[in-house]
Amino acid sequence: MRVLYLIDGLAGGGAETSLAEVAPQLTAVGVELHVGFYVDRRDVAERLLDAGAHLWPMFDAGGRRQRVAATRRLIRELRPQMVHTTLYEADIAGRTAAALCRTPVISSLVNEMYGPRQIAAGVPVAKLRAAQAVDIATARFVDRFHAISQTVGSVMASRLHISPSKIEVIHRARDARLLGEHSAERRARVRRSLGIDDETRLILGVGRVEPQKGFSHLVEAAAELKQRGVPIRVLIAGREGNDSDGVSQAIEHHRLGDVVTLLGRWDDVADLMVAADVLAFTSLWEGFGGTVIEALAVECPVVCFDLPVLREVLGEHAEFVPLGNSQALAATLETTLRRKRDPQSLERGRRLFLERYTIEVCAERTVEMYRRVIAGH
Repeated sequence: MRVLYLIDGLAGGGAETSLAEVAPQLTAVGVELHVGFYVDRRDVAERLLDAGAHLWPMFDAGGRRQRVAATRRLIRELRPQMVHTTLYEADIAGRTAAALCRTPVISSLVNEMYGPRQIAAGVPVAKLRAAQAVDIATARFVDRFHAISQTVGSVMASRLHISPSKIEVIHRARDARLLGEHSAERRARVRRSLGIDDETRLILGVGRVEPQKGFSHLVEAAAELKQRGVPIRVLIAGREGNDSDGVSQAIEHHRLGDVVTLLGRWDDVADLMVAADVLAFTSLWEGFGGTVIEALAVECPVVCFDLPVLREVLGEHAEFVPLGNSQALAATLETTLRRKRDPQSLERGRRLFLERYTIEVCAERTVEMYRRVIAGH
């Protein structure tokens, strides 16, 4: 089965990381995977090449019309049985080019777009509605939509005028072997390397430093915990983003330079989760939240803001805090840090990961979807 997977770029975000995670399993079951991308970011390129994928950069395509033309040429050259698109620019170019080539196309729905959260984040309304109109117009070319969560699927069905019957939910996944398992030895080794003693409680935040990730709330919670005398360190692992200056200023304002550290990009986040006493997942909106299933896999307790999608993904395996409430976040973190570790509860969370969120489960369902769409086109 030859599949052309189109994505905006190969940066290390959630969509790109998920593709890199599942690619080895797809190629192992016989998918000839070709990945086309339009932005010169290659954070996960090596992982895709190692998985046996073929990479097709289209950096010189220029504007949207040129991207459509370049994608159409690539489809004609490769003659894939299926085109799969992810993220906005790849969706628009890929759907249009696939329709012109009469090739079946699947598009992934990976986030809740075109709603009040984007407006609150400062996206101009006129620009948002124009992008939504183009998305709606090209959505009619799609044979099947893949949603990474039921929550995203339901929201985007309404916003893109899609029949719910055309949407299939396949959750994101991670490789259990790469993440490894929790052990006292691993925890002690990583904490030693970080210079963190046994008495200090370690809170971890993970993600690119964007307003969506809500790290300013984590800084405010850290200030509250420090004031209460809780011995904490807070590590935030993730690439710089549009909120890096704001979060750095908040750290300085609260005089938390000795408490909160921005680590930048970090290769082995699973190690950090094993070392941590709690993952503080402070996103203000999410399409899925891949970081939280990594926490399940290595038995790291999770405290997060109360988003419907996180209820869907985590069930009972997290402590939920009212959205955007920094004081409630601090209180729940303190309770979690003072509570004795519950191995049985954390093991149940790991079993949930192994049942629902492994790359084997994701790849099997993805290939089944490809076969149905190809047969029915």
